[in-house]
Amino acid sequence: MAASGAVEVASTQGSVAVGSPLQVLLAAAGAALRIGQGGVEVSAPGSVRFRAGMKEFTGPAAVSAPSPYLAAPPEVHLNPEEPYSVRFAVQGADELPSRCLS
Repeated sequence: MAASGAVEVASTQGSVAVGSPLQVLLAAAGAALRIGQGGVEVSAPGSVRFRAGMKEFTGPAAVSAPSPYLAAPPEVHLNPEEPYSVRFAVQGADELPSRCLS
């Protein structure tokens, strides 16, 4: 996902899960939270503050997250008469070439 403006990821009824088998990086304005390689790294050009009514530091632990479900890619139809063209299975795709060329 990429954008030149603001992007918001939210759920109004449930949770939002972000997962990766390698690493998750949240970065902004020179500060970063990197999760991966068996650890969590917090870095910032200024101070790092932890705000909580109570702080607990315990021993090591690990959590395994399931891989996210990725939808199957769209069906691709190759045109044998034009080997370099690819037509995606989109509603109305058969009508597009005739409308564009007329």
